[in-house]
Amino acid sequence: MEELLEKYYEYFLKLNHDDRKDFRNFYNLIVNKYDIEANANLTKEFREYQKLFNVLDSLGGTRARTMSVELRKKRFERKRLSFDFFEAPDNLYATAGRDFENSFVHTQTRSENVLCKAYLSIKPEAYITATIKLQEFINHLFQEYPIEEIGNCKFRSVPANDAIVLRLTSKKQLDELTEFVQNNNEIKDNLDLPNPFIPQLKGIGIMPDDGKSYNDFVTSALWNYMLQCKNEEQEVTASGLIQFIQTTDFKKPFTEEEVSIPEYREVIISKLMSISDKEIIERVISSGEYENEDKKTY
Repeated sequence: MEELLEKYYEYFLKLNHDDRKDFRNFYNLIVNKYDIEANANLTKEFREYQKLFNVLDSLGGTRARTMSVELRKKRFERKRLSFDFFEAPDNLYATAGRDFENSFVHTQTRSENVLCKAYLSIKPEAYITATIKLQEFINHLFQEYPIEEIGNCKFRSVPANDAIVLRLTSKKQLDELTEFVQNNNEIKDNLDLPNPFIPQLKGIGIMPDDGKSYNDFVTSALWNYMLQCKNEEQEVTASGLIQFIQTTDFKKPFTEEEVSIPEYREVIISKLMSISDKEIIERVISSGEYENEDKKTY
């Protein structure tokens, strides 16, 4: 972990710390976000892939298709892409973010009783193939569980270690996802660099769900801590970062957003202290089960 922090700090020192764009660049480094300028052909495929899904408008309604399946397939096949045409499932919708990189395909469901968030990081060249395969698991959830037991599932338009997030509401769903990934080589063989601050279960990142971004939390913690180290001419160390997170209520840089979330603090501190992923995940699951029971009680 010390070596990783040194790598991040070396990059951090080259940035303009008064520039919001450089904070975003730092974020992209930590989440291993795909650079859409790196491969124009692959980026084109990501864009065409997203066009296959029904569009969810700003009011939460679905924009109806005006073109037949046959005609859409014919136009798609003219583009000579690396993946085949498919009819996107009705439970997945495309929504536009502030730019293409921040657009998503996702389900509308959002259960209040979420056990945990599961993260999958996939290599860019296999991202479309893997997310097509993952649609089978999402369809399984809709077939086997009532709506109130299905959490929001989504994948970003471009790969990153936070690009695929599935909110699961039970240990059974988590076990089913783990088995699904292990039994599908299109996914298992193409797992990419995970977020080093997220505990892993057979290549799947497992986190509590606070409704806010863990990667925002991690990036903000590192940025604020490293800025303090720079200003005070201190070394960047894992123990120093632990102390900073334990004692400082920091905000997301260039905003007034509070991101110092207790559940997230516990996870990152555990990772920095080299506590086993198994033990951290057991805590996450136990906490999620307790919170779900608490919601049912009241």
